[in-house]
Formats: sequence, C-alpha cells, structure tokens
Amino acid sequence: GPLSWYAGVSYYKENVDTIFLGQQSEDVYCSAYFSFYGIYNEYTTCEETFDYYNYLGAPDVTHPDDAYYRGAYAYDYCCYMNAYYNQYYFGTYTWTPSATGLQNDRNHIIGKYSGYSGYVNLDYQFNDAFDVSLGVRYNFDEKEFSQEVLEDPSGTIITYRVQTGFSTPSGPLTDKQDWDKVTWRVVANWHPNDDTLFFGSVTTGYKPGGFGSFNIEGPSCEGVKWGNCVGIPGVDRPGDFGPETVISYEIGYKGTLMDGRMQISANAFFYDYEDMQAIFEIGPRVIVDNIGQIDGTGVEIDVSTALTENFQMRVGGSWFDSEATNVQVFCGNGELVTGDPDTCEGNSIPWAPEWTAFAVLNASFPAGNGEIFGNLAWTWEDDYRGDWPDPSVIFQRIEAINQTDIVVGYRQGNWRISAYVENVFDQLWYDGNYANDDPRNTSRDADGVRDDGNPYTEHAFGPSRPRTAGVRFGYRF
Repeated sequence: GPLSWYAGVSYYKENVDTIFLGQQSEDVYCSAYFSFYGIYNEYTTCEETFDYYNYLGAPDVTHPDDAYYRGAYAYDYCCYMNAYYNQYYFGTYTWTPSATGLQNDRNHIIGKYSGYSGYVNLDYQFNDAFDVSLGVRYNFDEKEFSQEVLEDPSGTIITYRVQTGFSTPSGPLTDKQDWDKVTWRVVANWHPNDDTLFFGSVTTGYKPGGFGSFNIEGPSCEGVKWGNCVGIPGVDRPGDFGPETVISYEIGYKGTLMDGRMQISANAFFYDYEDMQAIFEIGPRVIVDNIGQIDGTGVEIDVSTALTENFQMRVGGSWFDSEATNVQVFCGNGELVTGDPDTCEGNSIPWAPEWTAFAVLNASFPAGNGEIFGNLAWTWEDDYRGDWPDPSVIFQRIEAINQTDIVVGYRQGNWRISAYVENVFDQLWYDGNYANDDPRNTSRDADGVRDDGNPYTEHAFGPSRPRTAGVRFGYRF
C-alpha cells in the first residue's frame, strides 16, 4: 500500500585516553609575560628578568611581610615587585633553567562516552506525484570525564602555564553528565513529471554537551593567578558545556534537462541554532561554551553536464550568511579594542566563507583494452574572518582555499596508473588563524601584571602544501 516504514535502535561506546602537550620556551615566556621592560630593552630572558627584580631589592628574610616594611615607599614597591614576581609567582629568587630550556604543560584526558537512540520513519505516498516522510528519534548520551595535569619532566620552575594554568597534585578532576533529546523531521517531495523534483523539509538536530580539555570550574581558581591554581578533587571539576540544538528549513529542486545530459540540483536553506558550541579564550585559557543563537541563510547549486561522449563538466557554488546574538563572552578581542561588550552582536559567525565555488572537467578516451582518463579540478572559497569582531575591529582575514589540480592516467581492468599535479599555480592559503592580542600592549592591573595576559600575536596557521607532483599506481583486488 501507500504506507511504508522502518524503525531501529543504535548504540555507541567510545573510550578516549590521550595526553595533550603544550610546550614553550622558558625565555620566550619570561620575555612576553614578566620582563617589565623586556619588550623595549635587554631584559628578555628568564635569568635577566630574575636578576632585574632581585636588583630592585634583596628580601629581608627575617620579616614575613618584607615587601611592605622596607623604608621609603618607592623602595618598598620595588621589593614588593621582586617578591611578587620571583617569590610569590615562581616560589624562588634564584633562576634555574630546565634541562631542555622548555616548559612542558601536559594534561591527561580520559573520557568514557556512551549513548543510544531509537527511531522510526514513516513514508506515505498520496499519489504518483506527491509523498511525505515523517521521522522521530530519541537520543540519550552519557559522558564520564577526567583530567589530570602531569608534572613537567624537564623540571622547569615555570609550571602549568602553557595550556592549563592549573595543577592537580591530589589526582584527576572528574565529572559525569548525561543529556537526552527528541528530534524529528518532515520531508515533502513533489514530482510534476519524470524529470523534475521539488522538495521541502523541516529538520531538527541535536548534539550532546561535553567537557573542555583545558579549563576547570570551581572555587579553587577564583582570583588565583594563571599557573598557580591547584585543582582539588571533589571541590573542582572539569569545565563543561551544554548541548546544542538546531532547526533547519530547506526547499530545493532537482531536474534533468537536455534529454538527460544535464542534471541540476539547487536548494535554499535557513537554520536557527540554539546554544551552538564554540571555542573562545580568556587570556591564555581555551574554553568551550554555548552561544546564544545563530541564524544562517544560504543557497547552493550544482550542475553536471555531459558535454560530449568524452567530456563531462560539473560546476557548483554556494552563498552563506549568518547572524549571531548573545556572543559577548566570545568577543573579548572586540571589547578590548572598542570597549563595547556588544560589539560582536549581530555579526556573522567566523570561520565560514560567504562564497564558495568549484568546477571539475572529466575526460575519458578508449585506448587498447582500457581507457585514458583525465581530470581538471578547481576549488575556491572566499576569504573569511577567524574571530567574532567585524573587519573594522579585527583586520586579519584568513586566505581561504584556491586550488587547481590535474590528473592524467590510464586504467584497464582492475589496475590504474596516473600522474598528478596538485596546487598547479602554487597558491598559498591557511587553515585558520589565532586572532589574539598584541604583546606590546603594556596595560597592567594593580599588581603590575598585564591585564590581557596573552602574549601571542594574531597569526595564521596551517599553510597549504605547495605545488606537488607525483605518480600513483592502484590495483583493485
């Protein structure tokens, strides 16, 4: 009859056991963070920094509050700075470099994740031209998570300051949470003729929450300087974030033209994310949290045409726009520049190009018992932002992909051989960027420490591979 259906259940279990290593030169760290004049003169190493603050005044070890009992105020302040930087922050007045000159911040993560779902889908054929599909799914996810900061094997004085900012000498911090959600979708298809399909859908989606690998929550780190926090099991716990949900609306067209030689696929969509999961930074801390709301709109098109018996062309492209609200916590750089915590409100999401395009030309010619084949492919994405503020605040944009590839080969039966050139025009682009602060920013708090606490300049990472050529041989068994 007109009704068909299917149903099922699924289950997964995942175990994660990994160690993240953040590694950095001790001298680079001291120069960026603690050399009070290091950006402008010769005090640029840890030893020079220690010597400089020790020069400000040797401590009176007979008095527990030496920094506040040393005669004239100016001299007291110098001794206080000495005590703060060398004794309070590092626990010593004497600089001793590590065995390698490096600091190693290692965070051991163990995750035990599991979940299950049950689903049912109903399809009803009203007539030869129109049908509707309805699906419902129940999702349950549970995550148990622990993080433990390991000791630095190199013996550095500058501990826990590359990626975590805290230590866990009493053992790992743990937490366990679960989430569940019902999701659904409705799809309608209309075939006015054998060569044409119009469709529309409304779909909901869900992603479970989780835990951050580099931050903790609890009272132990409140008001404690970066690197000095001691996480306590049962008191503190790994930082967590909630689930995200989305509802999307889509309409589209698929058709065949030119007696079947051309196929066209086009669609337009709108989605509304609630509590979308994203990464932001507070100083050096990397945190995963939920965004308030993101609306996205886009159009996609894909056209495939048989030009001749030997050549086939496929071209396509897309346009995308979005608007985000309640993203103040993600807009630290924008607020730093403008002074306005709402400067990112209404901006599009970063890491998403507005325009993309591709073109592929395939060719094949019979030769002997096989065929000669070739492929010319081009892929392009518009440059895009790597941070939430708009271009008037954060100027750097990520140079996105622009690649042309060529393949020519011969295949027969189960084997093939081909020569290729990737990135023919030797274009340069990057995977992404860090849109962080300028280390020359010398704004400081009442203790003389940089307010922003982030010495890393804005920079791109993940450069593309240069022009690359090679030969491939394959056999299908």
